[in-house]
Amino acid sequence: MKKIILYITMSCLCCFMMACDEDTLDTYSAKDSIYYTWPVDGAWIEGARVYPDSLGTTFAFKPAEITETIFPLGVSVQGNVVDYDREINVKVKESSTAVQGVHFDLPEKIIFGANKAVDSIPITLYRTADMKDNSFTLVLELVEGADFAVEMRDEIIDVLTEEKRDFTVFQLTVNDIIRTPKYWYFYYLGDFSAKKMLLISEVLDVPLDIYENTRDYNLMRYHGYFIQRYLNEKDKAGEPILEEDGSPMVMGPNVQN
Repeated sequence: MKKIILYITMSCLCCFMMACDEDTLDTYSAKDSIYYTWPVDGAWIEGARVYPDSLGTTFAFKPAEITETIFPLGVSVQGNVVDYDREINVKVKESSTAVQGVHFDLPEKIIFGANKAVDSIPITLYRTADMKDNSFTLVLELVEGADFAVEMRDEIIDVLTEEKRDFTVFQLTVNDIIRTPKYWYFYYLGDFSAKKMLLISEVLDVPLDIYENTRDYNLMRYHGYFIQRYLNEKDKAGEPILEEDGSPMVMGPNVQN
């Protein structure tokens, strides 16, 4: 399985699922088969169309009170769209490091809705303390059941290495580790640290994912100046704010007076 870990927001995935649901597929005379949508049909992620058989998500930029979330894992049918619900059968593979009932849960009965060519498996992800230091992976395999065959298996994407893209086994990785946001700008905000990001969020009352979703350099410059003044005032008051390694917290070089 191709190990692609792309951290994306739930809103992007949900929008993609809604769009896919409107698509139509050719019908086949063989028994209807089920497969994961994104490795076959692709998904638009960060401005590019990719075909992942693995993805990653994080709780790190969500408010502390959010302790669980639903990840909609897209599935599609190769065959007929029918006017009744059908059941999807899955197996949690032994290679998973995520523990069911601790890090995630699945519905007792997973339904592929009536009159749909594309649907999703709702995976409940739980925010746990050990996710602060570790990533956990769920490897979920589609298996044949009463309603669906599993005929689309994989394809070789690199002949030399024999690397494959899997259509019926999907790897989902989850953690709660704060990493450098996509649009973090060093010259205004300085070196990234989780402690600094938490301070910015608290002092300015902005969401933790603000620099993950917003590329606004004027806003970042304002934030840089504001937090640097705050740090200076704390230092003068004899309450210096230090990084985890004991060094003084500072913002970027372009906001130093």
